[in-house]
Amino acid sequence: MVGRASDNKTGQSAVEMIPIFIVIVLLFSIYYVLVAREQVIAYNERGRLLAEQLCSSAAEEINIAALVGDGYSRTFYMPRRMQGYTLYNLTLSKNGLDMTWEGGGDWPGCGILATENATGTINTDAYGGRNSIRNAGEVIYINAGP
Repeated sequence: MVGRASDNKTGQSAVEMIPIFIVIVLLFSIYYVLVAREQVIAYNERGRLLAEQLCSSAAEEINIAALVGDGYSRTFYMPRRMQGYTLYNLTLSKNGLDMTWEGGGDWPGCGILATENATGTINTDAYGGRNSIRNAGEVIYINAGP
């Protein structure tokens, strides 16, 4: 009989551990979901800030060329990819600069320009991100020109 009472206590202990185990797994799952959601939010915010920085950098190059005036010439580089792997594109528009990126991202009017007399294309992935900019007769030429 002594052996039998011991077996009942072991079985009872195992049954009592199941709700404790379930509570621990539930708490861990809730914590994981909350942390994962915050990580996604932080990653998206990081991407938005990087896009803003890239767009501002290109707009600043164009604005400097417009402000310095006729004869200004410079070579500048844009990173080939956002966050190390996402392809992106910057284009000139009436609103300034528009940005699009791989995965369907779209940001029209991301950069405000000091002039409407800018023409050409901004190289990001092509040519290693190398860009030449010139102000000739108050027209800003980006990788283009007369």
